[in-house]
Amino acid sequence: MKSGTIYSDSVLSSEARYYKVHVGNGQKLNLRLTSGNNEDASAQAVTMGVYSPVRDGVDMLGTGRLHESTSGETITRSMRTAVDQSNYDSYIGRSNYLAGDYYVVIYSDTWVQKANGVPYDYELAVDVTGTEKEFAGAAPIFEASEQPSASPEAGATESETATEAEAAPASSAAPSPSESEPQAETAPAASSAPLWPWFTGGLVGTAALLGAGTFLFRNRATTAHEHSDDIDPTVPGGRP
Repeated sequence: MKSGTIYSDSVLSSEARYYKVHVGNGQKLNLRLTSGNNEDASAQAVTMGVYSPVRDGVDMLGTGRLHESTSGETITRSMRTAVDQSNYDSYIGRSNYLAGDYYVVIYSDTWVQKANGVPYDYELAVDVTGTEKEFAGAAPIFEASEQPSASPEAGATESETATEAEAAPASSAAPSPSESEPQAETAPAASSAPLWPWFTGGLVGTAALLGAGTFLFRNRATTAHEHSDDIDPTVPGGRP
């Protein structure tokens, strides 16, 4: 609802109506509710309440109930103080510290059931006083730029090209290792040929030497034995 408007409406038994009203920082909400001819209405009364943008009940000045018995009865309700962020730390107006959309609720009260289905008629007047002020702690609004931003791949390519261009003069100016410093002699690489042929050859040679030594030793022992058989033990000196 807009400020300065009067809205005619009605509610049935066990029914409620909701109205959204914007109240900015530095503004104050004022309401007026007037009953119609409701002698035969199914609801015996209506109650008017207000809720904040965070759905908390707002503490309002004035009476919040209309009855069916009095036609043309009027009640008014107003905020205790204007909406302001500082109200949060204050006892008065703490329930309406936040600017935004407030909700006015009109709901019926029924304690005697009537099955006639006659609605309860009323008029609701809304008035928002004060000039809306910019909230000092409001977050900045960022707008998208008109020029499209370069893609990450294009940016990476340009960065690599610039890096290569900067590195090229530096590499051409630097002297080559052959011109500036003598080259160190390269140590001969260790032979990677396998060693098992040498090891096998050594084993074969050793076996051959051992075999030859054994043969010579046995041959000498046999010759000595045959020579000892020609000696006569009865002849002095062992010879014939």
